[in-house]
Amino acid sequence: MTGREIPDRTLGIEHVRTLGGLLELEGEWCRLFIASGLDIFNAWEWLVPWWRHLAPERALWVLVARDEAGCARGIVPLGLHETRIGLVELRRLAFLGDERVGSDYLDVIAEPGWRPAVLRAVAAYLRMHGREWDLLEWRDMDARSDSPCRLGECLGPNYAVENRPEITCPVQALPAGDSFDEFLSRTRRASNYRRRRRWLERQPGFRIEICEDARAVEEARETFFRLHEMRWAEEGGSAGIPDQRVRDFHVEVTGRLAERGQVLFYTLWVGNEPLASVYALICGDTFYYYQAGMNPAWRSKSVGLVLIGETFADAIRRNLRRYDFLRGEESYKFDWVSESRQLVRWRLYSRAGRGRRACRIDSGIQAGKRQIRSLIGRTAS
Repeated sequence: MTGREIPDRTLGIEHVRTLGGLLELEGEWCRLFIASGLDIFNAWEWLVPWWRHLAPERALWVLVARDEAGCARGIVPLGLHETRIGLVELRRLAFLGDERVGSDYLDVIAEPGWRPAVLRAVAAYLRMHGREWDLLEWRDMDARSDSPCRLGECLGPNYAVENRPEITCPVQALPAGDSFDEFLSRTRRASNYRRRRRWLERQPGFRIEICEDARAVEEARETFFRLHEMRWAEEGGSAGIPDQRVRDFHVEVTGRLAERGQVLFYTLWVGNEPLASVYALICGDTFYYYQAGMNPAWRSKSVGLVLIGETFADAIRRNLRRYDFLRGEESYKFDWVSESRQLVRWRLYSRAGRGRRACRIDSGIQAGKRQIRSLIGRTAS
């Protein structure tokens, strides 16, 4: 959502550096987030728990652009930490939420029409404090976002901007008025889904429960965790929820989002046994399929397939307009959808600093990896 561009206005920057300051920002952040129309991973309820649980070592660089009256018009939620690219040690500025939990579509949070003014103010602040950082790296941005290019233009010719495509997110528009049967008929899974669903419906105690009540979310969430662990145990463990810190993050996030009606847990049962679970999020008119789990002993009965079908049916019943599988190009996703969103990583740095040197080294490393993969591919063929 861009809105009508506000005439040239000068904004000031407030640099929020403490947890207390971050907590005080909740109301303004939520107002701007709703107005911006951004995806759910930009929400206060997602990014603040992420910093607290998973990256407290990052120094807060949350930049709030305010007008003359002190009203917040935009927020750029960043963190600063020391890292290494190749042999180059550097100070990296990055979005909060950019690691470990799959926060797709991160962006600048701005009131409609104010984004250009917000980015001008942020660029001026970054130049003024250029001795404090070496690289601004924005991962997992929607390729359609113009924030990085606008910021690069505002930073000026002494700064460079580069990008690299990352991963694809399979998505599907859900036309208004379509029934689930009409949607299903256009997928590759229609006959298989109907056949597997009919078989499961004949099993005693078959049911699919949808939990969206904040008072009941804890039990559904624990069932999801158990089934998720079962699904990935045979492959050495989950990369999505690998440890207790990530689990604690999701406990806090789902509790907060459940209070706003933005988290759903779907559970497929036969008798008294839960067999499959989906952890989903809702924001605006979009349904996000975030994570799933299942009992591997029931894989041959396609319990995961049937539960995915139910999530599509429920999204359509709720009159949502888009279904997003999020990152990952697994073939089963494209059995259901035919569209995609591209994630891009952006890097901005001074042409005279360590960031430039680190990015050159990394580009050489990535080119070498591509050449090795190409050689392996030719050898295998």
